[in-house]
Amino acid sequence: MFALGVGWAWSGLIVHTVVRAYRDSPGAATGMTSGGLNVGGVVGPFAFGLLVDRVSYTAGFLMIAACALLAALAADAGRRRLIRMGANP
Repeated sequence: MFALGVGWAWSGLIVHTVVRAYRDSPGAATGMTSGGLNVGGVVGPFAFGLLVDRVSYTAGFLMIAACALLAALAADAGRRRLIRMGANP
């Protein structure tokens, strides 16, 4: 139950943060965020399954780790950019 709650809660936190940062156009901002989440939710499992099928589970999990690291770096870069622009994320 805890893992399920945490797994679903982070997307709500992202929407909250985006709306706080883009108060003048929250619909467009959350639409972009939701679009990215949905594309990742569709492409990710297919890419993981294909990589596991063609290479190995090790390669699949290394890909997941690399994607998580890139996502964290992108989120931090976006946060820093918002701060420079004067937003309060």
